[in-house]
Order: sequence, then C-alpha cells, then structure tokens
Amino acid sequence: MKNNEKTKQQLIFEIEELHNRINKLENTEKHLEFEEEKYRSLTNNLNAGIYRSTSDTKGRFIEVNPAFFKNVWI
Repeated sequence: MKNNEKTKQQLIFEIEELHNRINKLENTEKHLEFEEEKYRSLTNNLNAGIYRSTSDTKGRFIEVNPAFFKNVWI
C-alpha cells in the first residue's frame, strides 16, 4: 500500500509505533550510559592495574586505569 493510500488510522498507528520505538531507544541509551558509568567507576577505583589494548600486533593501549600507572611506573 502506498503512503498516500493509507488511512488516517493507519498513519496514527505508525506514528504511535515510531514513538514507542524512540522511547525504547532512549531508555536503552540511558541504561547504557548508567552501565558505562558503573564500569568506569569500578575500574578507576580498583587497586589493581587494568588496561585494554588493541588486538593487533602493535598492542596500543585503549584504556588504562590510574592503578595501572601506580603499579607499573613506580
């Protein structure tokens, strides 16, 4: 069915569905931000050094917590 042939009720339904999808995405984004902050807080407050590096042959650091510097570069 072409867009110009849809009934008003069909269009209202589609708008409501889009609104629901947007709300779900926004809620998911908020949850992800919350989980990222928990992860960041945990890694930054650990006494153990933690790092993430690339998996290629160069092994570049992606993320390093403060304890890593204290334990490695003393």
